[in-house]
Amino acid sequence: MSALTPARLGLTLEGVPYSAEYDDVYHSAAGAGAQARHVFLAGNHLPERWHGRERFVILETGFGLGNNFLSTWQAWRDDPARCERLWFVSLEKHPLQLDDWQRLPRDPGLQCLAQAMTQQWPPLVMGWHRLEFEHGRVQLLLYWGEALQGLEQLEGEADAVYLDGFAPAKNAELWQAPLLGRVVEKMAPDATLATYSAARTVRDSLTTLGLTVQRQPGFAGKRDMTTASKTGAASITTTSANAPKTVTVLGAGLAGCSVANRLAARGCRVLLVDAMPGLAQATSGNPMGAIQPQLARRDTLQAQWTRSAFFDTLRTVSRLRSQGLEMAGRFDGLLHLAKDEHDAQKMQDLLREQDWPATLVRWVERDEASALAGVRVARGAYWFAQAGWLSPASYCRALVQEYEPRIECHFGVHVQSLMQLQQEFPAQAYVLAHAHALQSWYPSLSLHAVRGQLSYWPESCFQAPRVPVAGDGYVMPAYQGLSVVGATYEHDSLALDLRASAQEQNRLRLQRLLPGQSVAPSHEGRAGIRTVMPDRLPILGCLDASAQVYVWAALASRGLTWASLGAETLVAQLCHDPLPIPKQWLGALTPWRE
Repeated sequence: MSALTPARLGLTLEGVPYSAEYDDVYHSAAGAGAQARHVFLAGNHLPERWHGRERFVILETGFGLGNNFLSTWQAWRDDPARCERLWFVSLEKHPLQLDDWQRLPRDPGLQCLAQAMTQQWPPLVMGWHRLEFEHGRVQLLLYWGEALQGLEQLEGEADAVYLDGFAPAKNAELWQAPLLGRVVEKMAPDATLATYSAARTVRDSLTTLGLTVQRQPGFAGKRDMTTASKTGAASITTTSANAPKTVTVLGAGLAGCSVANRLAARGCRVLLVDAMPGLAQATSGNPMGAIQPQLARRDTLQAQWTRSAFFDTLRTVSRLRSQGLEMAGRFDGLLHLAKDEHDAQKMQDLLREQDWPATLVRWVERDEASALAGVRVARGAYWFAQAGWLSPASYCRALVQEYEPRIECHFGVHVQSLMQLQQEFPAQAYVLAHAHALQSWYPSLSLHAVRGQLSYWPESCFQAPRVPVAGDGYVMPAYQGLSVVGATYEHDSLALDLRASAQEQNRLRLQRLLPGQSVAPSHEGRAGIRTVMPDRLPILGCLDASAQVYVWAALASRGLTWASLGAETLVAQLCHDPLPIPKQWLGALTPWRE
């Protein structure tokens, strides 16, 4: 991983925010909000151009202090004819640290919106970060990293472009032809562009790229600024006509409930169908599960996907709780123990090589790890301070309750075929999230069913850790009088009865993670069936374009961590919204991959 360099924020004598990296001010002394309204909103004929639209997408090349986004959000709020959904996609090489974001001077009208962003401020970890406001109607998709790299990863089209950044003479990288070419590629037909710059080189480059370029009066005494427009035939992604109004989702576990939530957030009517008598009663019915990021020596795609999903889940849980929706669980840390001394050394080497922020992860020796756990652990560990655990069932209930009027639950329905589903629950699109039963519907998918068994011990039997302790399996904190230990990984059976051999494996697992804790064999537990692909990545995407059938499944052992981001990605595909992941990942997640 290339380390991010945070912005070094200063103030001029006039109190204008200033960048030490680029030796330039972030905005005019006449005011950030006024500049945003004159240059970017008026320069793109906003808010008029979003009137009557289902969705409007804005692309910005430099997030900076966030004032352009905040001003656009405020204009959207103030406009009675606003579009139904506003997407704002922004790129930033040097993001602000949270402390700097909080202490920034703001226009009075933007202060409360900036405060709302504080609750979701992304960690300084390279990649995409999705923030959600106004009950899902305003989406902010941030890319921390090189702008050109972010544009190459972006899947989606923009209706308006805020070509922003420090002056071309100060930050030439953001105004070079390759980057401007990518910006123009991402513009939808009839999209517009505006920029504070009036540099001849910028105007010439935009003209060469096929835009119609004009000079406009500049802001606060500046003579000129630049606007541009693109013309062309309409494409599928510029219209909301293809976004479904009714969708049937099969499977009411973590995957299905997350998809139902994301569809309902877009105003869809969702028919949520399951054979069980209620939400999260199959494998998602485990009493508790861990949520944590993943690190890897070569920073594999699975590690990147899992980290992005981890951050998205944290924001989802925070959003649900801010609305008073209750979920059992805590996010006050998780320990991932080294397997042995050799593994401990490799884990520490990885942290030195990849330079992760300490707010995400740091190494702790055994004594500190034991103090954090409140019980003696076997070895040193990664300490993930933001990680933790949730009850899957309570999470699923909160996801459905958030948009309950739009989600119709149909339980106890045994669906044997896609044809039966289409006949009994007609809709414009279908999402299959019914785990290992998919294999019988689509035998050519490379799905494998893997049995996993948990064991429960009463908290009176041993000293449970204060936080989840993971490594070779996991031991969870006590919840409702029990501590959960697991889980086995068995390929030879799909039976759901408790196995004494699996209970013994978990007993030994407990004693390896928490040495000195002697427990008798447990007679309580639970078995479930994981659905797994050979590469241990989930399957996400279109199964049958002609029938509008999609899938979100094969969450393996990471359902709580992966469910939210996967659901958002799938529904963004279905509704032609900008994707919250790099488009390059889609090939690795497609259900038909080799």
